[in-house]
Amino acid sequence: MDGGPKVRISSVGRTGGDLWGKALAGVLNTNGAGGGLMSSPSGPVGSLGSGSSGIHSAIGAGIGTGTANGYRPDMSHVSDAAEAVHLKFGDAISLFSIEGNGYASCDGFIDSDCKITPLSKEGTAPDHFSDCVFRVCTRYKYDAHDQLNHELDSLNRTKASITSGAVVAMLSSTARSDAESEEDAKLEELKEAEAAEREENMSEFMRTAGHTIKYGQTIQLLHAKSNKFVTVTVKQIAEIEKHCLRVVLDSEGNAGSWFTITPRFKMRSEGETVQLGDQILLESKVYNLYLHASKQQLFNKKEMNAATEKGSWRIIPFSPYVKGSETFLKAGDVVRLFHKEAGGYITNERPISESDPDEEVFLQVFPSSELMRFHREKVALNSNALWMVEFERPNRGGICSYNGLYRFKHIATGKYLCGTPIVRRSVSGGVKLPTNSGSSSERAQFLASIFISAMKREKGTSLGQDGQRTQSHESGSALTPRDSNAEDDELGCTLTTVNGCASTNTLFAILPVSSTYSSSDRIGMDSYLRIKHVNTDCYIHAVSTRSSSDEQRLSLRGSVKSHDQDAFSLVRATKTEIAHLLQIASQISMIQRFATKLSQGELQDLTKSGLDITRRGPVLKQEKRSLSMIVDTKKVIYVLEELIRSCTVSYDENALTREGIPIPAAQDILREQNIIEVLVQMLKVIFSSKGVSLEDIHKPEHYTTFIIASYSFKLLKQVIKSNVQNRMCMSKYVGFIQKKITFSHAAETLMELFKNNRVLLDSINVLKIYFFIFQIERHGRLSSYIKFLTILCRCNDEPLVKNQNFICDKLVVDKWKLLTNIKFGNENVVMVEVDFTWMPLALFMKRTTEQQIYFRRSIKLFANLCLGRNSKTIDIISKKLPYDLLLACIMDEQLPPVLRASFAYLMQNLYVDAEPLKPSPLLNYTRLWSDLKKKPLSVEIEARERFETLCQFIWRFLVSQHLRIKDDHHENKLTYAILTLLLKMFSMGFFTGPEELPHLIPPLLALLNSNVNPASVNPEMNDLYGLVVHKAKLTVCKIMHAFFDCRLDHRLTQLLLILKNKMEGRNKLTHFEELKESTREKIAKCSTKFELEDEVLVPILRDLVCSDHAELSTTAADLLVRHFSQQAELLAALGQVQVLVTDRNVATYQVVQEKLERMRKYLEAVHDLSVTKERDLIQILDDLSALCVKYDTAFNRNQRILKNLDAHKMVLDILRLPFRNGTTREEHSRKRLFQSAFQFLKSFAKDNTGNQNALFPYVDFYLSMMGMDLRVADAVNEIFRNNRTLASQVTEIQIRKVINAIEAGKFPRYIKLLASLITVQGQPIRRNQNLVMKMLMEKQHDTLVLFSDPEGIQLRTTLIEAGDHIKNPENSLLTFHMLQIELITKCALGRIDEAEVKCQSLFSIGNIVRQLTDPINLRNIKSAFISLLDEVYFITEKRKKDVEQDLHLWQLLKTHFLTEMTAANAALAAGRGEEEEDLVNYVVFCVISFLSNFYTYYYSHPQANHRQKYISNRLMDELVTLFAQSPSEQHQIVVGQCIEHFVKAHVQGAHTAKLDEVWVQYQLLLQKPTTDNEGDYCMTVSREDKVIQTLKRFAKYYKINFFSGNELTDLAIIVRNELDSFTPKLIKLLKACNSDVHKELMLVSLRALRMILEEDLENSELQSKLASLGTTALVLH
Repeated sequence: MDGGPKVRISSVGRTGGDLWGKALAGVLNTNGAGGGLMSSPSGPVGSLGSGSSGIHSAIGAGIGTGTANGYRPDMSHVSDAAEAVHLKFGDAISLFSIEGNGYASCDGFIDSDCKITPLSKEGTAPDHFSDCVFRVCTRYKYDAHDQLNHELDSLNRTKASITSGAVVAMLSSTARSDAESEEDAKLEELKEAEAAEREENMSEFMRTAGHTIKYGQTIQLLHAKSNKFVTVTVKQIAEIEKHCLRVVLDSEGNAGSWFTITPRFKMRSEGETVQLGDQILLESKVYNLYLHASKQQLFNKKEMNAATEKGSWRIIPFSPYVKGSETFLKAGDVVRLFHKEAGGYITNERPISESDPDEEVFLQVFPSSELMRFHREKVALNSNALWMVEFERPNRGGICSYNGLYRFKHIATGKYLCGTPIVRRSVSGGVKLPTNSGSSSERAQFLASIFISAMKREKGTSLGQDGQRTQSHESGSALTPRDSNAEDDELGCTLTTVNGCASTNTLFAILPVSSTYSSSDRIGMDSYLRIKHVNTDCYIHAVSTRSSSDEQRLSLRGSVKSHDQDAFSLVRATKTEIAHLLQIASQISMIQRFATKLSQGELQDLTKSGLDITRRGPVLKQEKRSLSMIVDTKKVIYVLEELIRSCTVSYDENALTREGIPIPAAQDILREQNIIEVLVQMLKVIFSSKGVSLEDIHKPEHYTTFIIASYSFKLLKQVIKSNVQNRMCMSKYVGFIQKKITFSHAAETLMELFKNNRVLLDSINVLKIYFFIFQIERHGRLSSYIKFLTILCRCNDEPLVKNQNFICDKLVVDKWKLLTNIKFGNENVVMVEVDFTWMPLALFMKRTTEQQIYFRRSIKLFANLCLGRNSKTIDIISKKLPYDLLLACIMDEQLPPVLRASFAYLMQNLYVDAEPLKPSPLLNYTRLWSDLKKKPLSVEIEARERFETLCQFIWRFLVSQHLRIKDDHHENKLTYAILTLLLKMFSMGFFTGPEELPHLIPPLLALLNSNVNPASVNPEMNDLYGLVVHKAKLTVCKIMHAFFDCRLDHRLTQLLLILKNKMEGRNKLTHFEELKESTREKIAKCSTKFELEDEVLVPILRDLVCSDHAELSTTAADLLVRHFSQQAELLAALGQVQVLVTDRNVATYQVVQEKLERMRKYLEAVHDLSVTKERDLIQILDDLSALCVKYDTAFNRNQRILKNLDAHKMVLDILRLPFRNGTTREEHSRKRLFQSAFQFLKSFAKDNTGNQNALFPYVDFYLSMMGMDLRVADAVNEIFRNNRTLASQVTEIQIRKVINAIEAGKFPRYIKLLASLITVQGQPIRRNQNLVMKMLMEKQHDTLVLFSDPEGIQLRTTLIEAGDHIKNPENSLLTFHMLQIELITKCALGRIDEAEVKCQSLFSIGNIVRQLTDPINLRNIKSAFISLLDEVYFITEKRKKDVEQDLHLWQLLKTHFLTEMTAANAALAAGRGEEEEDLVNYVVFCVISFLSNFYTYYYSHPQANHRQKYISNRLMDELVTLFAQSPSEQHQIVVGQCIEHFVKAHVQGAHTAKLDEVWVQYQLLLQKPTTDNEGDYCMTVSREDKVIQTLKRFAKYYKINFFSGNELTDLAIIVRNELDSFTPKLIKLLKACNSDVHKELMLVSLRALRMILEEDLENSELQSKLASLGTTALVLH
């Protein structure tokens, strides 16, 4: 009766008493049951409801109610307060053991055993109280569950091996027995029954949730943290008390999870309501045992077991179940705190060691709000940004309310967010407050700095005190700058994390953003809130300075002042995510503790048998340390195994041999939790001087060290596998791992680290490469060293020429004896040299030894040495391995398939992708009229004869081959290698003839049609072997694309031949309607040449589109769309084809070909690219640029020739060369080369829509080089200029890159680029206008040069006097200023109120008038300001009140406009030449344009005062004079139109007679007929123009007579009929909308979807289904 914690019922919060607490106190006092709630917090509460999803996922939604005051249930359904203390289904409780004097608890992840956690030393609740929280559930059914498990046990199978019915049907054609099919069908039926039972259990829980529980009822206890059931298991006995059964947590539960509640004392009886605070017994009726706390301890731990002895438990409430509470924030919820303005999450990194100092909390931001808004699911959210919300008393739960006190517990580390007051100190160590201490001069200087900063912010200038442009590092004006002392005064605390919650520095208040909320309002999950530190009274504030060199981090501080932008939103984490993080965090903490013990010498090595020792009988004191060591070692090994398996998907359960497909999310979370650093630190301890040497680690007595080291290196390999960011994190440990290279698993990890890691591969020096060659010579032929050398030769299929050449020289040339030699023997049998004797290669490969692996990897090394057409290595290796020898090895069926595949790769790189063969375009858009059949590059007859045997073998192999399932993965590798070889030969011009194509396609379709989809057959088979099948099918799809190109090329050739014959025949063609029926049939026949049947191709592609392999799915969708748009494709090709008729154009074509061929050879030998060769490349690029543009006029035909020959792609290869800004001769040469390349791209795209479209996909790549003085902006400007389609597709990220470049350098070319993006031919793009204006305003201090303050005006005057805009026009700050004013004007073009308001905030009318009336200012700048004034203040969406009466405006009309018009008239009268022309143009096209608009829409003669009428009459007189003196009719028309507007506004002027005379002249001028400049002459049409015009007419004729559009209808039918499989996948691909999605796939698919939506309006079911898939929104977008 006296056991357990003492009861103290008190008010928890600040706002009043606790209704539940009072009611419970009354109940407990009445019944005399001592003990109950803890009065003070002591430890963090874990993740309530954070387990995995499934049957229990909805239970946590209803947990928690009340306010920050504590546990306050919803009293609407009870009659009095006393009923609020009854235990109900769904309540969250903790169980206090009377005998064990502690709480029932469990980790739930690493350790599933239930234990007793004692009270803290202070007698308060234990730390990590979430381990002690359980949810009361109703009794679940397990009949179907038990039946399924029994069946699986009898068959020795797992649930994951159960195949779905659809897959069973798909595999019916494979070699499966009837018994296996029946077995799968039965298991599938049982699995469905189990799922139905699970749904029934969930429904029963929801029905009973909230109902009171009576004694005698059966319940289940769900561990809230792990979502697992407390279960008595008969399979294991208890660890401490051997006469008892073990109690564990089980994810599903079973009959052992049923417990009947019975009263501990007779004061309660069966049938009475269970009350909170009662002592109860929990009896398992299945085993007739009670939940019981052990009396003995082991390793300071008591266990909870099932015994015949009764165990007393007191019910301690945590929070009740409340339906519908999921929309509110609850104590125990795990959330991310998102700073809306900065676009980042509050984050804290996990320390490498538990003894490391606390890390400062920071804000992790993302590149742009657009990325977060449209691709939120793709953004990798840091697991270190998860925080649990707790009440001031962590052992209490409920719904949170505003103004309550809370703690934020970091999930990954278990530490609490803490605010530490800032103490400012001087250099001498004393406290220094700038505002109150220091000398008067220091104080004055300090105040002056604040004043200057404030003035600059107000003026909006980015110029420093010295008049020079400065660069700021702040991320935007939305966040407070960190570099001012005034800001320092606002900051009151720093934010870190600390262990434990005892300190009041961990208390925070959650405040509403809006004043409409009261303190009693609950906090909704969709609310915005502020977070205030209680002790320092500071608000959490995002500071705009970066917390480190990482651009994705912002500092967080506590600010005394509340900033409007510091609003946070709540993002609730998913249950799966929380469970995964908690499990990994527990596992890594265990590894950290183990490493600490290891470094302190508390652990020792064990043999394998020693590790397996189990304790029998009582534990002796001297045995405890040994047993503890065994337990710790076993757990660490188990944890490492589990982590290895969690990184990849594979059927291989052996942790050391497992490879599989990496899971990026799992790898990322491990990196974020510092697994790399933790493992490296542990390995350093293992291999330290106090540890084990590499030579001794394999000894039996060091078994555990060997296993742990092996698993650690293996885990490091799995973590970095195909993960770029993890490799970067791992790169700093290269030196340590390399020293352990003789340890096999360390070598594997090092190879994975270097694989496709460009930074490391480029940095490796020749000594390190030679180190591995030396290791081969020293330790013998070990395959791991050869594999590493192979990795050094390539990076993402790109050759590393420097490494290739060095390895070839030092190994192939100098150390050939270290490699395995082969040659032809008698009867052309391939022989291999083994230990100085020759034997048949087939016989040698029958044994699987290290020698065979070494030989196979040597062949792979040779293939990689030849990659990229490396002429040097190809010449050397071809002498060692002749073509006939490789061909014989590929064709020898006695050799292992994997070896034949290696020889196929070597054949591809050594002989196919090598001189004299050259890549040949499969689809040629440039044709010679004299020979339409001829291709510019084709396979020579001699080469075709040489490869004839290889071509025949490939065809025979494909006919007899099919993709097999997992057991034949080696054959699949061979098939994949042959397909890759075939694809390369296609690109070289093989198999492209009309006789070869039809025979090649059927076996390829058979390969695609193989019914093997490992991902669908069994999740365990979705590994590397399944990936080979996907890659093979992807390669077939690429070959099919090549076939489609060849087919289109043949069809196009036939149509052109028909056209040419008709144009040059006896009866020359005049009208296409005169074509004979036979010719029409020829056209129709060639349009359908090489047609594939829908019944064969469409089902295959439809299934592939539904594949889980993203690239395969997209490529198959492209093929399907091309199949259904053949006529449209041919029609487009007719419009794109370029026919060269004249000798001049043919000569140009040949010159371009010759120059591009030279360029290709230079790029193939890029390793030998000297300064001299770069100079030649520069000359080639300059010559090609001259062909595109001359005297600022684009030559469209030459541009088209270059595009059809893929010149822009070759220039792209140049830009991918390594580049670094420097002063050396080589670096200067490379920079000049890049500048010429961008100059070519600029000329290539100028006024050519087709070429602009061709360059657009690479815009991001070009922008990445902006800011290096390469003229990137000029080239990108030409890509977008006058192309509305492309300008509308520019992304926010791309615009931001330009804005960032402006921050770094104020160059006019950046402004020109932005101007091209916001207006196209005078028409604005509203989205781009808003984006540009928004970003300019965000960083106006760093991006805008306004010259609006006295300092800026002085600088502008200096620049004008120095002629800056004349001497240096490309980099002129004056030109930048002028273009920027024009840009701001264009941002407001089109009556956009938001932009107009922003522009008005930059320039008032008075500011503009000052700029215009400044006599020193340039007229070009004044012109820009006049346009700004007109667009921002007069041509507006909302008319500004009384703007026409503005005094500054009439001052402008009088002192500037009138003066300039008078001066123009005087200049015309005096005839001053160029000065006269400049002035007159300014007046006519700028001043008069403004006056026309003003006097048309704003001037009101009746409302005008005397002064305004006087100024208007004066202006009218000057207009009349100007009309009379204007030198051109164009000027007279502009002036006359303005006079007309004045007359309509009732302004007559002082000289009415002269006005009448001018008016007559103006009317006669308008009536004058326009002159025809073309004259009356007959234009001679050249032969080439005639061909081009005829070709256009023929394309139009073909469209009318042969383009039916039925193909699109056929695609629409498939989309309509496959709404459950194909259509959702297709729509998902279209929604992705990334660079991988082909443009035609997007356009054609959207047309088909639109057709369905428009034609089937009455089919409501179809429309509803398509709407649920997001089709309507997608089509509209």
